Amino acid sequence: MGRLLDTGKPEDLKTVLRLIPLPAELGIGGHISSGWLLSKLDQAGAVLPCGEFAAPVMLTELGPITIYRTPRLGDCVTFRAKLIRSSAESAEVEIEAVTEGRDGSGQVRVLRTRLTYVPAPQDEAAAFFSTPFNQH
Repeated sequence: MGRLLDTGKPEDLKTVLRLIPLPAELGIGGHISSGWLLSKLDQAGAVLPCGEFAAPVMLTELGPITIYRTPRLGDCVTFRAKLIRSSAESAEVEIEAVTEGRDGSGQVRVLRTRLTYVPAPQDEAAAFFSTPFNQH
């Protein structure tokens, strides 16, 4: 499995999203679907680039994805990421997901990949967001 033995430098990875899958996320076989996991991956991956560009972003490139296992119902799924590369045109993020079971068995790696985001075109972003991201 994907048990975490060597995480490199944990201080380099920033927690960007934590959630617990609900019974509604169960697939036919009684497992959390990898589709659910991938949709949350996109949300988690966008957090750091949104802050970097101070604007909405779009996913443009998906690196090879390794899915070690899918989460179980009741597991806490934590997405951790770090910005690998950033320019005015794009930002690349390395991201991993780990689960923590309620049984105290520790963290288990679920997924790892790299994602590339670009700022969303202003006309598309304006249709959804009335104020810039850097204004709270």
